[in-house]
Amino acid sequence: MSKKEGYYKKDGHPLYDTEPLNGEAIYVYDNGHVYEGEFLNNEFHGSGNLVMGQYTYIGNFRKGKLHGKGVLTHTNGYKVTGIWQNDRFKEYTN
Repeated sequence: MSKKEGYYKKDGHPLYDTEPLNGEAIYVYDNGHVYEGEFLNNEFHGSGNLVMGQYTYIGNFRKGKLHGKGVLTHTNGYKVTGIWQNDRFKEYTN
């Protein structure tokens, strides 16, 4: 059974807290995308993994956006390793 859109603890139990989410958790979207990692005030912030259909991003986030070092991988094996800034790719790294 798939999860409904929302926040979950690392153990899979739903989070119903009305306080801002800070720390590690999982966010599941209705479209099947999943983020697992660190949050700050309900936003992806810190390190995490974001699975979006045929793409997976593993790296750093800031205020809900890809920001810092990360690796974006396509299911066909294509991989980009580099630096992102506000969801935009900036430069390649090793």
